[in-house]
Amino acid sequence: MLIGIIAVIVFAGLFFLSWFTNHNRIQHKGKSGDIARNGPMLERVTGIPEEWKIRTASGLQIWQDPGVVITGPEITLIEAGIKDCITKARAYAQSKGLTWTKALDLSEYIVASLKSQRAAESGTWSFEVPDMGGKYNDTVFDQAGNYILANECIANYGGRWGNIMCLPDAHGATDDKDREALYNGAMYGAEHIILFHNDPEFYKATEVHLTGGHPLF
Repeated sequence: MLIGIIAVIVFAGLFFLSWFTNHNRIQHKGKSGDIARNGPMLERVTGIPEEWKIRTASGLQIWQDPGVVITGPEITLIEAGIKDCITKARAYAQSKGLTWTKALDLSEYIVASLKSQRAAESGTWSFEVPDMGGKYNDTVFDQAGNYILANECIANYGGRWGNIMCLPDAHGATDDKDREALYNGAMYGAEHIILFHNDPEFYKATEVHLTGGHPLF
């Protein structure tokens, strides 16, 4: 009987210790890591309320972080970036004798316009992305708190949610530098999406920008 009571006490103690350790880990993570940065990008953007989503005449969907109001000129720049990328991708595929069929229409894209800040080095509007895999640790992209500041990233490729590209709120894109950065962000994001669906080997080689960057076509 005494042995059974002791066993129960030991088990309860181990369970509490395990819970306490995990609880502290989650609290710490919430203060300094992924949770504090709004979670993984797909989780973040799919949490955008319906009233902050629009569809343009071209079929492009735009999801806006609550509080972000995208302007007509910004939409024009985003659409131009994606369309120009599609044109380049078609030409690239043709030059290689390849037949690419996916992600070649604006209606296949969703753009999430996210709350942004000026990146110290580039001066461009950028948003926070958790460096979940640690691929950018100790690189120029690394920021305190294990995240990076990005001008574009892909939250999802096809499937249930579709092709979701994240871009920063360009705050109206009122000067040439901001307009160029928004256009390029849309074009470069589309490069990843097109390659993912049509040339997985090429995509894998360019997934992380440590050995080279855009443009890819």
